Amino acid sequence: MEWVRVESDPLDHGRSRPGKQRGQAPAEWRQRNGAHYVLYEETWGEQEAGSTPGSPAASGARPAAAGTSPWTARTTVCIRPQEVSLVRFGAVRWNHTFRPGQQQSSLFVAGGIQVPVRIETKQLRVHVRPDGGQLRLAYVSEVGGVLRWVQLTLRFRPLPAGAVPCNGPS
Repeated sequence: MEWVRVESDPLDHGRSRPGKQRGQAPAEWRQRNGAHYVLYEETWGEQEAGSTPGSPAASGARPAAAGTSPWTARTTVCIRPQEVSLVRFGAVRWNHTFRPGQQQSSLFVAGGIQVPVRIETKQLRVHVRPDGGQLRLAYVSEVGGVLRWVQLTLRFRPLPAGAVPCNGPS
């Protein structure tokens, strides 16, 4: 799986340069009952934990003890034609649903810290083919009182032959 996330301040009217992040992760793509599931594991080390929006320490959370293993969360993205649900569990817990034209609230939990999240989904586009697919989301988020305009693109494809799937839910 590959992803690109572009974010900016929705109140600066284009005056600042948006932040852009790219990443890759081994992921498993499953299809069931008309929905597509992308399962992967996210890990943030102590340095990345505070530098990535949506990461545990961006909310003020810290590992149980300094020098402990990095934050790890298993993530499932459930893709349906008119909604996307993101479920993280492990060191980070977050369950959020994105629906175009709607505002949804949820709670991001990491390291004993609970952060309210409110997201208004502006756009949701899903394209799936037998060899993989792409999800595009555009939304305005308010996380702990901070507003951000976010555009997220996620590309997924079947696991290569012999690849070991992640240990997400069946």
